[in-house]
Amino acid sequence: MKANWKVPLSPQARRLFNEVFEELAEQRKKEQNESIIRALKLSCIVLNDEFGFGKERLKRFLNLVTAESDDVFRMPTRWAHYDDRLKDMGINLPREDVEAREKHSEEVKKKRRRS
Repeated sequence: MKANWKVPLSPQARRLFNEVFEELAEQRKKEQNESIIRALKLSCIVLNDEFGFGKERLKRFLNLVTAESDDVFRMPTRWAHYDDRLKDMGINLPREDVEAREKHSEEVKKKRRRS
């Protein structure tokens, strides 16, 4: 038999817990953004080296990626369509969990409304 003890936190301990939790969430968000920027940098270098994309085409590429990102944030179900298109092209990347994407979008929208 396992004992399950729930010790209530004092208001001070609860406040500290919340501060640490929020700090960790911010750190995770920062690291995710840094990873995305690194992937975009690599994409730009490859597009330049292998396909001759110059400054204007790379700017256009980055603007289109940003616009598509905004679109899938608003309509996460588009991920299934993107996954199908890539599969049809013979690009087999892991499929997105559309339900998880929808949940994430809703959570971000709620946070923005509270701010």
